[in-house]
Amino acid sequence: LSPALRNRFTEIWCPQSNSRSDLVQIIKHNLHTGLSLDGVDIAELMLDFLEWLTQQDFGRRCILSVRDILSWVNFINAVCERDEDSFMTLRAPEEEEEAERDLRLDAVTACVHAACLVYIDGLGSGTTASCADRTLFARQMCLTFLQQRLSKMTKLDHEMLAALRVYDSCLPREPQWGEGFFGISPFYITTGPQTESRNLCEYAITAGTTAMNAQRLLRALKLQRPVLLEGSPGVGKTSLVGALAKASGNHLVRINLSEQTDVTDLFGTDLPVEGGKGGEFAWRDGPLLAALKAGHWVVLDELNLASQSVLEGLNACFDHRAEIYIPELSMSFQIQHEKTKIFGCQNPFTQGGGRKGLPKSFLNRFTQVFVDQLTSKDMEFIGNSIFPTIDEKIIAKMVEFNNRLVQEVCMEKLWGHKGSPWEFNLRDIFRWCQLMQTDQSPGFFNPGQHVALLYADRMRTEADKEKVLSVFREVFGEEYEPYCGSKEFHITPLNVQVGFSVLRRSGEAPVTLDPPLSITHQCLKPLESLMKCVDMGWMTIVVGPAASGKTSLVRLLALLTGHHLRVMAMNSAMDTTELLGGFEQVDIMRPWQQVLETVDYTVAMVIRRGLMSLDDGTQDTEFLLQTWGVFCQWLKENRLQRPGGTVNSEALNKLEVIILLLQKLNTKLKVFTDMSKLQMDITLLKERLAQLEDGWTNGGFEWLDGMLVQALQAGDWLLMDNVNFCSASVLDRLNALLEPNGSLAINERGVIDGKTPRITPHSNFRLFLTMDPVHGELSRAMRNRGVEVYIPGENEGVCWDTLDLKTLLHSAGVTGDCVCDLLIQIHKGIRSAIWDSSASSVTSLLHAASLLSSQLQRGADLRSSLQHACTEAYSFCQRTVANQKQAQQVIEQHLAIQEDSCFSSVLRDGQVLLFCLNSLSLQGKR
Repeated sequence: LSPALRNRFTEIWCPQSNSRSDLVQIIKHNLHTGLSLDGVDIAELMLDFLEWLTQQDFGRRCILSVRDILSWVNFINAVCERDEDSFMTLRAPEEEEEAERDLRLDAVTACVHAACLVYIDGLGSGTTASCADRTLFARQMCLTFLQQRLSKMTKLDHEMLAALRVYDSCLPREPQWGEGFFGISPFYITTGPQTESRNLCEYAITAGTTAMNAQRLLRALKLQRPVLLEGSPGVGKTSLVGALAKASGNHLVRINLSEQTDVTDLFGTDLPVEGGKGGEFAWRDGPLLAALKAGHWVVLDELNLASQSVLEGLNACFDHRAEIYIPELSMSFQIQHEKTKIFGCQNPFTQGGGRKGLPKSFLNRFTQVFVDQLTSKDMEFIGNSIFPTIDEKIIAKMVEFNNRLVQEVCMEKLWGHKGSPWEFNLRDIFRWCQLMQTDQSPGFFNPGQHVALLYADRMRTEADKEKVLSVFREVFGEEYEPYCGSKEFHITPLNVQVGFSVLRRSGEAPVTLDPPLSITHQCLKPLESLMKCVDMGWMTIVVGPAASGKTSLVRLLALLTGHHLRVMAMNSAMDTTELLGGFEQVDIMRPWQQVLETVDYTVAMVIRRGLMSLDDGTQDTEFLLQTWGVFCQWLKENRLQRPGGTVNSEALNKLEVIILLLQKLNTKLKVFTDMSKLQMDITLLKERLAQLEDGWTNGGFEWLDGMLVQALQAGDWLLMDNVNFCSASVLDRLNALLEPNGSLAINERGVIDGKTPRITPHSNFRLFLTMDPVHGELSRAMRNRGVEVYIPGENEGVCWDTLDLKTLLHSAGVTGDCVCDLLIQIHKGIRSAIWDSSASSVTSLLHAASLLSSQLQRGADLRSSLQHACTEAYSFCQRTVANQKQAQQVIEQHLAIQEDSCFSSVLRDGQVLLFCLNSLSLQGKR
């Protein structure tokens, strides 16, 4: 605080009450009477363990507080058996049913579990993150100390020794259901209201480590405290909570946090009433408050991405007060501990991506659980459970291959340095199995067909790619040979195929494309990988240096398959509102412009089909084109196309006439463009116009979806360009969407009709990310949720073949073969003559080609056009005068050529004529 403010208070310093005598008194006061270890005081054991723990290297950073000691005591009180008299007096008749499943533990077993719960489970997370790699050793030391101390106090029976093997993943742990309860022995919880959906077929909860983690979580639920799960990406933190919620019949609310999350996004605030009067606001519950009211389970994902102010706002919710105070309503809401359970999930802050180390005071309110990595046995068990059709031997080899990569790349760091740190985990094995099930038949499974896509394509150097494939050959032997891509390309009106990847074409290709794109030999391999990811519905992260063709590759695939691609240029100032949306003042021009864009696109589609059909629809097409032209001219004259204008009934009526014409032609020509959404938009626009004329919505607000949400709902493809310019914590807001069968909750919009708005992606929606690694990497959590495809640049030894270069030059407007050869020779000459040339990439060649094409179209002669274009593209951009002169000399040497400029762009016009003649010829109209 500032000195001026502190000076106005009486300041009192509260020292920690950590003296042994104080702690003994606190323990004895709170521990139920009759609980002891064969006459030995439990308090002595607890304090001996804490004293020993703080002297160890891994325990020095542990937070030791009265809150933790009380948690230990409360746990023993909750699970421990008492003497018969107090047992009878403490249990009411209505609790007899609970007694059947509420197994009571002896004091020794309870003490071991309490120590694990309060301290040992959390080793490797939070303040002890530095010892994450030595977690197993630290746990073993703690349990050895407890065993030695307990064996001096009492004789350990079989059950007590089993408790000391609590971290042994080989012990059988079966989930059990009963009348009103679920759990893994000896910890059970009451089941919730959703009893019909307790099927766990999509979760393999009985795998060794998973079952152990589930048991630790059930043990943590014995206390009325929130639980914090921490672990690397892909270990199954959120999935584990989801599995327990489903098994126990509780509804789980997942809330993804980010740097932009505000307290009002969680608890609620006054928001505009959608469709209400102008300036009308009303209170809307946030998703956290709504979940607490309803008694649902809550998981706060990516907890350490949230800002300090948000975390402080949750303090009262997480400690002994267990309440939320809403100043705007002047009301407090109590947490129903018997129903509501709160979980936090986070990746270690050491993994970066905007993650912060949480304050000790905040961590101290949680029961911390460090989630263990899955072992080879676990992965094999889970793989065999979820993919029973694949041979167990193949899955065992796949797991072995995955673990070899983890050992060599992540732990020993022998290779794969460029682009590290890498994640190779269960998500990769799942994708591998899914690809095999989709593309191959049982009995003929070949893991070599997809290993390059999932493991080699992400590597940043050719040597690393080869190393991945050599490890595959070592593990699998000669039986399976890895498939490394194909140059085969086929396209029909219905499908496009590259190698093993086939995609359906929708036929709705864009009418005009700028810049023009071409299929080159070089793009076929990454295109095949991209197509396979699109086919499987996975997010693709296209990585590569500048001007390597990342964005063009995605645009090309959208063009080939006929999907509408939205491009979102990311920047460092971008926040979640630009992705998801926000409240804006009502403006009738906004929906009007959207409708005009849709009609424009549909008119172009129908007219194109009409002009190419050469049937009876030509006259109708001509009439539609004429009507649309007249309407567009009328819009310009009345300034109804630009923002700031006003829409009137006359404009709507004219547009409706065109839509009727469109529908008639759409049916007649069998274009099959879906116009139902357009009709709905027109109806809504009419209603909005009527409200505006009445003055109902003046000064009102409406929710506007962001580009991501629009693409999700419409089934468009979305390309996030230069995605690493954006803050990693903003992107991690999308983690829930990128899970299998994921969806996106729009918490910022508030609770509507008792539910948080949740967007389920359209089946055609696909997400692509492109990035240049020079500007930094994405977070490990985000990279692990997608498939990375690396496209090498020209500086990495990639050589363009002459046919590809000519194809690119043709698309830029230079069609004469002789001219293309000359431009390529000049380009190569500049590269070899000036080693540090700033114009050495193919981009410079395309720049020269487009300048040349423009000059020729304006009627300039070929020689002067070449001279001007090459000088502009290659000479003027050199950094020094000497280099500029040298470039000019190279250009002059190659310009001894004569060709008529009239023929250097004739090929394109000839192609149009050829198509028309062929169409007439096919129909016999010679």
